[in-house]
Amino acid sequence: MASSSSLTQIRRYHVFPSFHGPDVRRSFLSHLHKDFTSKGITMFNDQEMERGHSIRPELVQAIRESRISIVVLSKNYASSSWCLGELVEILECREHQGQIVMTIFYKVDPSDVRKQTGDFGSTFQKTCKGKTKEEKESWSRALAHVASIAGYHSYHWANDAEMIQTISANVSDKLNVRMSRDFDGMVGLETHLTNMDSLLRLECDEVKMIGIWGVSGIGKTTIARALFNKLSNHFQLKCFMGNLKGSHKSVGVDDYDSNLYLQNQLLSKILNQMDMRINHLGAIKDWLHEQRVIIILDDVDDLEQLEKILKAHGINDIYHVDFPSEEEALEILCLSAFGQNSQQRGFEELARKVASLCGNLPLGLCVVGSSLRWESKHEWELQLSRIETSLVIKIEDVLRVGYNRLLQKYQSLFIHIACFFNNETVDYIISMLDRKNMDVRNGLSTLADKSLVHISSNGRILMHNLLQQMGRQIVVEQSDEPGKRQFLVEVEEICDVLENETGTGSIIGISFDMSKVEEFCISKQAFEGMHNLKYLRLYNENSYPRKSLPPSLHLEHLIELHMPMSNLEHLWGGIQPLPNLKKIDLGHSHKLKEIPNLSKATKLETLTLIRCNSLMEVPSSISNLHKLKKLTASWCDRLQVIPTNINLASLEEVDMNDCSLLTSFPDFSNNIKTLNVRNTKIEDVPPSVIGRWRCLDLLFIGSRSLKRLTHMIPDCVIALPHLLDLIVENCKKLVSIPLLSHSLESLNANHCLSLKRVCSSFHSQIKVLTFYNCLKLNEEARRGIIQQRVGQYVCLPGKELPPEFIHKAAGNSITIPLPPGVSSRFKACFLLSPIKEYRVLTITCPLRIRGVQTNKICNLARLSSDMSPRSLSEHLFIFGGDLFDEQNICHDVDVGMSEIVFEFSCWYNDAKIIECGVRLLTEEAESNSSVEEYFDAESSSSSTKVNSFENVGNRNLNGEEAVQTGQQI
Repeated sequence: MASSSSLTQIRRYHVFPSFHGPDVRRSFLSHLHKDFTSKGITMFNDQEMERGHSIRPELVQAIRESRISIVVLSKNYASSSWCLGELVEILECREHQGQIVMTIFYKVDPSDVRKQTGDFGSTFQKTCKGKTKEEKESWSRALAHVASIAGYHSYHWANDAEMIQTISANVSDKLNVRMSRDFDGMVGLETHLTNMDSLLRLECDEVKMIGIWGVSGIGKTTIARALFNKLSNHFQLKCFMGNLKGSHKSVGVDDYDSNLYLQNQLLSKILNQMDMRINHLGAIKDWLHEQRVIIILDDVDDLEQLEKILKAHGINDIYHVDFPSEEEALEILCLSAFGQNSQQRGFEELARKVASLCGNLPLGLCVVGSSLRWESKHEWELQLSRIETSLVIKIEDVLRVGYNRLLQKYQSLFIHIACFFNNETVDYIISMLDRKNMDVRNGLSTLADKSLVHISSNGRILMHNLLQQMGRQIVVEQSDEPGKRQFLVEVEEICDVLENETGTGSIIGISFDMSKVEEFCISKQAFEGMHNLKYLRLYNENSYPRKSLPPSLHLEHLIELHMPMSNLEHLWGGIQPLPNLKKIDLGHSHKLKEIPNLSKATKLETLTLIRCNSLMEVPSSISNLHKLKKLTASWCDRLQVIPTNINLASLEEVDMNDCSLLTSFPDFSNNIKTLNVRNTKIEDVPPSVIGRWRCLDLLFIGSRSLKRLTHMIPDCVIALPHLLDLIVENCKKLVSIPLLSHSLESLNANHCLSLKRVCSSFHSQIKVLTFYNCLKLNEEARRGIIQQRVGQYVCLPGKELPPEFIHKAAGNSITIPLPPGVSSRFKACFLLSPIKEYRVLTITCPLRIRGVQTNKICNLARLSSDMSPRSLSEHLFIFGGDLFDEQNICHDVDVGMSEIVFEFSCWYNDAKIIECGVRLLTEEAESNSSVEEYFDAESSSSSTKVNSFENVGNRNLNGEEAVQTGQQI
């Protein structure tokens, strides 16, 4: 099993960081972590675990389960034997597992690290005192080795923000290359991708909708994922949504709210914004117009609803995935069975027979081949005879070969996943099953080795629907009587067991879709015979029709309550035992009036109450939920009462955005990281509460009702040491913004109508500054904002371009010469007319030399919320970037004595660009950059390194994939 386990080592994390906490945790590392998160890169978080003298086993495991290790070598890194132990383990993984190791020399000289000299060497010598000779030599070799790896030197960068953006892009590229290897050796894949390229025609500026059609198990999802991996780097926005079949069934075709709900999910994933609020089915076009987007929807089976959601123009082409040829089928089998693309000597005839019996279906070939890996010829003959003796050879018979050859404990794990835990994370499955003597971690690796599950790059366990059906069929065959089986998933059988009291000790799990039954009776004694019941999941695929849950449910076994868009008014009465409940989702249950007492739900981790418009109170019983991590109650229009003065140690995220009647400030946890209370009736930001939030990095408090922000932002907010994003929009009496936290990356002060003064001494990592409708800004504030060096864009009122933009033109296009000595960077500005209705502006600027596009800059500028007034004046948008896309630069362009064309667009309803201007930065200005001379927009340019615009959406019939590309939706 050693070789088998190494074949599919579980990779739970993209990145493992090795660092000395006091040096970088609250500064450099927190910014790096945020940038990683925005790109979907998961980094191991040690939760500030107490450090000892030797590395703990869970850290060793985390290192081995990471794709990349990043070693942040700082001044005091060598003061920690813990860090040095991590380093030794990391380099061993580099040598034996091929793990990628990246180095960051943060305010230290690589030579001092390599030779252990200077202050770094002195610190290292102190750590070595009292250690064995073997330990000291091991650490010394590790430091010398890691210092020889080319890395990032902080002294070579103007600021941390630039370095972090480059590191993040590099990590993303490395992950994409590594993840693309998931498809290495897949027979016929390159041909499929070439055929898809010819249908997509990415060189054309138009929307393309491509349907991938074929039978289950033939490889549609594999083709779609490989296509996504291949193309996603070329698109500014991207989204792969899997398992859409269930999602489409979960909302009715004629249900307007349901379609809004699904479109909200889609846009949230594309834009990486969890607080999206979609008010109409044209939102896709509003948000994605003029954007380069790729969307792949997997396992779609409802074309009519798909077209309603995307407002698409219909399928352009269908790509039919045919069965592989006999030669290709044999190669697929041989790769799984022998690790080579041809048969081993003596197995030629057997392999051909097995491939034929698998019907040339790729999934069956992989499962059977994997199950026979390293087996004798006799075992091959035995399995072949078992398949041949079936009266009717079905795909299930083929797939069962892999299942039958598993150890019993892994068969049990397979069944648990098929019936209950498909599409869950590795961590969640381990937490639920690790005490069941299944050897879950090794079991998951084994199932992946045998092609019975797939472990996704983000750590989810995915089982093909054919394998899931097979697993559930195995459970059905346990007994003719449903009450004597391990799992119940069919609604009719569940109702029969609960009504007739036929449940027995065999039942360990019930997954109940309650939307499929109108009226049914649960006997009071229905659960008495189920003394081994461990898992009860209640959910609805369609809107649950009843006002409450059946009173006879035994909720002590409930692990998940997933009832979004239900007609529930209340759940249950009294205090119920809920010792296993981990997730509650009642979002969009518009009639829900109350949440019951949850004091016994001591394992609850997430509570979702989005748009529960009849809900008036969050019960005080949540004070007992000490494992709660996330509380989401946004857009609850009638919510007024919440508990205060409680401290839930695990709670990190609270979202009560647009709770328009809420007056109490949420005081739930000292460890809060994200708080959103925009557009509420909260009047005060209590210093006694904010002052305790040392971990807070995202604070959204914009509201017209805030009285404490009548003059300036309070000291308690200014003093937050790790604040990254601050939103104070709609604070109409705010007059002054002082010097804010050095960690700040984004400030939104839109619609602060009284704002006059802004301290513009923002630190170098600031990315976004928006002052939309701040018409009273004084000249000093305006000048400081305009000259501020930022990473993405600046927006503020203005009626003419600043004088430093020496190249100016009316309208949205300007052509300027490229003089000698010019650097590769520029700063640009345009003047935008007043607009009536808006939420977000899509800013684009393609650059062309002699008709050839050299780069394209794109930004999404969010300028308003539901409560914001209309535009009151013209506004300036300022941003910058590279003249040439470093990755896709056109080397054929002769820049000598050439002209470059800038063409600006800012799409939304009646938006119009009145005037535009450009300033080319000289090499001298770059090398001696100051706030006045340099405008940093590297992040905005690197986010869209494209030469044309495409978008991907979908159509699908019978569970096929769908791909769309184009310039307009």
